[in-house]
Amino acid sequence: MKKKAAFPFIMTIGLSLIILSNSCNYYKPITKPVSPYSFDVIEQQKKQEYKALILQSPQRAYLLSNFSFDLKEEKVTATLAQVPRGHFTYLNNEGRADRYRKSNDDVLQEVHLYTDLVDLGAIGDQVEISISDITKLEVIEKNTAKSTGITVLAVSAAALSLYALIYLIAYLLFISAVNSAANSSCPYISVYDGDSYVLQGETFGGAIIPVLAREDFLPLPDISMDKDLKLMISNELKERQYTDMADLLVVEHHPDESVFMDPAGNLFKSTTFYKPTNASINNEIDILFPLSEVDNIACTFNEDNNDPVNELYVNFDNPSTKSQYGLLLSLKNNYWLEFVIAEFYSAFGEKYSKFVKTQQKKSGKKTLEWIDMQEIMLTVEAKTESGWKEVQKIKTIGPLMNREVLIPLENIAFSDEGLEVRLRTGFMFWELDKISLTELTPISAENKETLKPNSAIDEKNQDVLSPLLANDGVYMEQPEIGNRAYLTYRFENYNPNKTYSTFLHSRGYYEPIREFTGKADWKFLTQFRNDGMLPAYSLQRFLEISQSQHLTDQSSKKKSLKALKKQN
Repeated sequence: MKKKAAFPFIMTIGLSLIILSNSCNYYKPITKPVSPYSFDVIEQQKKQEYKALILQSPQRAYLLSNFSFDLKEEKVTATLAQVPRGHFTYLNNEGRADRYRKSNDDVLQEVHLYTDLVDLGAIGDQVEISISDITKLEVIEKNTAKSTGITVLAVSAAALSLYALIYLIAYLLFISAVNSAANSSCPYISVYDGDSYVLQGETFGGAIIPVLAREDFLPLPDISMDKDLKLMISNELKERQYTDMADLLVVEHHPDESVFMDPAGNLFKSTTFYKPTNASINNEIDILFPLSEVDNIACTFNEDNNDPVNELYVNFDNPSTKSQYGLLLSLKNNYWLEFVIAEFYSAFGEKYSKFVKTQQKKSGKKTLEWIDMQEIMLTVEAKTESGWKEVQKIKTIGPLMNREVLIPLENIAFSDEGLEVRLRTGFMFWELDKISLTELTPISAENKETLKPNSAIDEKNQDVLSPLLANDGVYMEQPEIGNRAYLTYRFENYNPNKTYSTFLHSRGYYEPIREFTGKADWKFLTQFRNDGMLPAYSLQRFLEISQSQHLTDQSSKKKSLKALKKQN
């Protein structure tokens, strides 16, 4: 019988361990094409989930109840109603930050229509409005990037169990240790959203020496679509960054379609998604609930009673349709992985620089083999008649933000019972927020366009465009914290009435700057020549910190009890 996941097990140990975000949730209005197709999509969505349709005219705003759309006549029919108080957030914004309270997220259910028509009628009147009289259409969505970047870690110890408190203290200890050991990450990518530069994630994670330089594909959901598209590549941590290319991939698609890219750079679109029916860690702990939605409650692969390599088993029903399928994962690396690797590197002491030079002379193949044998990548497998078949090994993407990664299931036959997949990685190396099965359609060549940057200016107003134009081993260098490159792309075929998705196709590597002292601990280091030593050390170190905190808490309780007895 499977055990239910305990509260601290499913909570993310990274920045999203415990989140109180009443004042740190942001929304954004997304402008959609004013077309019969858009209104047909809205009507279909309204049948599946409640949407507040708000009409804004020069005189006032109305809630459109009993909404329907006549596709043939291209007109909207509805009853005019008062806008409920819960839907005043966006209406009363008046230039303030696009922020909402978690306790009132009604704004995320809104669709706004704008018209120049006057004297529409009184509350309770039925109206018919032609699509040609709608000047603008906006759908309100959560600004995931902004909300993630500003969310504050806050917690009341009184509200936590002892076990959850151990997790919190362990997190604070390892984040402090990571900082003291020279924290590093990949180049930060931000896009201009029409108001400011918004963080989207990191690129070519784990490529920490030249022989590991690689290509990467990063979704850019918050970029402001126009004829000029803008993004920023920045160095925010103690490292040297080298970027070889930075192409922008633009995909045109229908508004109700989602576009995804697999690790090889292949593009697909989808409208149909299936939730898992079962999910468990090591076939023991039920973890279905956290994996059904993107909610910052993640599977962190931290079940500590078994092997230091955790396995997540996930089942899906057979969709019974002849389509191409794929797995859609929302995931990132765990900050704990950075802590473990930082401790490994620190054991080299004053010999660390020599170690790095030695690694740079080795082939990238040998280094990747070591990464593989230490279970640092996330291995995705599917169950077939002949046993488990490897589908993909996902390379590290960094701990900063979740990324949607598509894994096509090529040549994987579904049984009558459905599909079972297995995800395997070292103890607390990854965080998986959501997994779903999706039907895929490849993107045709005529619907995608590759853009080269037409300008690139750094923080000193210097031209850094040339190294970014081709995958040729000539790099734009960003050796210091605060280095920035502002890239602009010219999208001549932009049409404001069409829907687009964009991705950054980059290549490069980065070199963490770490300064250690003292003698090298060769006895400790030689252990890591063995398969699976890094996951074993990760589990051991976590248990040490947890046990240390538990003993400290017990000691504090005994002291308090003695003091109380003396008072009495």
